[in-house]
Amino acid sequence: MGLQDYYEILGASRGASDEDLKKAYHKLALKFHPDKNHAPGTTEAFKVIGTAYTVLSNPEKRKQYGPARWLMPVIPAL
Repeated sequence: MGLQDYYEILGASRGASDEDLKKAYHKLALKFHPDKNHAPGTTEAFKVIGTAYTVLSNPEKRKQYGPARWLMPVIPAL
């Protein structure tokens, strides 16, 4: 299984503003919310999207993310 970074998960560029990240997160969260989408893998995709947004929306974690390049498994549904 490959790896994907948080910006790729949210479909955002590395220079994305906080507002752009928030919009991208909300769009994906609605699409993959387990209560609205019952396809296999939706719950895992929703968790990965939440983790990506949690890191990138926190200025301190976002600074640490750059050099650390935390990676998540690629979720086929994304």
